[in-house]
Amino acid sequence: MKFAVLVSEGQTGDPGNAKEVHVYDGKGLVEKYANPALSDPLRGIATMNSLTQRSIGHLIVADIGKPAFAYAKKVKIKVYSAKGSEGKAVEAFMSGSLAELSAATDEGEHAHQGAHNHQRA
Repeated sequence: MKFAVLVSEGQTGDPGNAKEVHVYDGKGLVEKYANPALSDPLRGIATMNSLTQRSIGHLIVADIGKPAFAYAKKVKIKVYSAKGSEGKAVEAFMSGSLAELSAATDEGEHAHQGAHNHQRA
């Protein structure tokens, strides 16, 4: 099973803002690439497209807005939220302790800019 983690400086990130996408299989990290959202006007949707091109069905994020979440559901990518270090997020996913999200965790891009004070692990 392949899964991806959105990462910025070792911490989990959001589809539209994370610097990199790290792809794992059951044994470990298999690929790192720059998040296409940083150079594409579609932002989080560009990230989701890059995942579908790699046949990735599971994604770990810190937060996700409504447009990216709706698109993830459309292309059958299961989304999980884990705020904090990439390593802890990967461990939690591999142990089965992350629950799949049933809704977006954020109102969408720029909806609450500066209003969130996320706690990091």
